[in-house]
Amino acid sequence: MSGQTGADLGVGASVVALGIGGVAYADTSDEVGPILAFIGVILVALLTAYWTRRSLIAESDRQVKSLEAERDRQERDLAHARELADTADLRLILAEGLDALDALYQWTLVDTRRPTPLPEAERTERMMETSAGLSRSLNRLRIRLAAEDPLWTCFKLVTEAIYDLVKAHEDDDDAAYEVAQSQYGARYREFGRLATVHVGSRLPPRD
Repeated sequence: MSGQTGADLGVGASVVALGIGGVAYADTSDEVGPILAFIGVILVALLTAYWTRRSLIAESDRQVKSLEAERDRQERDLAHARELADTADLRLILAEGLDALDALYQWTLVDTRRPTPLPEAERTERMMETSAGLSRSLNRLRIRLAAEDPLWTCFKLVTEAIYDLVKAHEDDDDAAYEVAQSQYGARYREFGRLATVHVGSRLPPRD
């Protein structure tokens, strides 16, 4: 800004000096017309250069501001895209974890005192696969979220609760099963509330 002001003052001083000098010289000369015409040409050239420079500076400033605005817009778009990708990934992790929780929960609803249509080996294999899937979801969520994040803490607690429920079911311990089921339901509901806050996903109700 100071450089532009200095240039403006320089041009103004030049115009004034040239005008005064030209008028003074014309008073002592018989060729007033040509002298004034020459001075006029110089003045026009100075003013043209001055306004051209001002226009170039203004255009340069406009382009800089335009580039800065475009850069800011792109940064906002990238940040938004990263946020959407992170949310989609988190939603997928929670969905996979929910599938594993539901599979284990459904398992606890089967009456162990009645014959099961599945052979014991296949039943055990399915339980292990489901548990492994739940562990993967737990590990992925741990990487995605901070250790103090309430959603991570709640998912860990609801995982512990479902295993307590499965154990009580396998042991045919009705009292322990009732306590574990109540605890699992409470933790599941809290997990659903936090999942909604994080990714907008609503979990199906669980008693």
